[in-house]
Amino acid sequence: MAEDGLESLLTALDIDPDRTPPAAAGEPAVVSIGCPLADCDHDPGWLADMGTAHLAVTTLGNRTWERRDGERELQASIRGAIADRPVAAVVVVGHTDCDVVADAYDRYCGPERSSPAGVRASLAPLEGVVADAVDGDGIDTTGPRQRVQHRLVEYNVVRNVAFLRDRLPSTTVAGVVVDQAGVYDSFPGKEYLVALEDATEPAALRARLPEGCQLSVGRLLSTASIR
Repeated sequence: MAEDGLESLLTALDIDPDRTPPAAAGEPAVVSIGCPLADCDHDPGWLADMGTAHLAVTTLGNRTWERRDGERELQASIRGAIADRPVAAVVVVGHTDCDVVADAYDRYCGPERSSPAGVRASLAPLEGVVADAVDGDGIDTTGPRQRVQHRLVEYNVVRNVAFLRDRLPSTTVAGVVVDQAGVYDSFPGKEYLVALEDATEPAALRARLPEGCQLSVGRLLSTASIR
């Protein structure tokens, strides 16, 4: 992980996207990847204009890959966003109330439903993540359905961070969950760092952050989920 990438990421953790100008060509950017169907802005309120440019990319379920000829590769909109500019860091942004993750879970666990081919193709990568989580013991599936979905949101973020680390080895990659439901703490609306490079355990995450950093760290998963 590049130290300047971590510094840019932490600088960005105070951002108000409404006040942040788009990243200029050639200027190192913090790239956020979020879902356009989230119930709030796909960017958490922490990408601030403190010398760090911000570039937002939206994909269904904040997925970062697509399949071509049976192989996983960077999702097309992400490839386009980073093709002609230096990237300081990439942040995968999940939301506890993500309807796309909830729908993928319902489709996988419920009775088969007929859907247009385009919808099936768009959800297929996320349904694969759900299958790995449920059948591969990636998450605890006990408890209320909504609680399981909240774990899936974090699992999905962590898996996407792992993929990006493999494809962008010289770039700082992190994962954040916007806690709309108040499941990490009793204060809905807060953002929690759940992955930073290969770290996902709260103690390991805190150890990566500089002294005095006010960024909240959280975890719902009870088993190692990066693979």
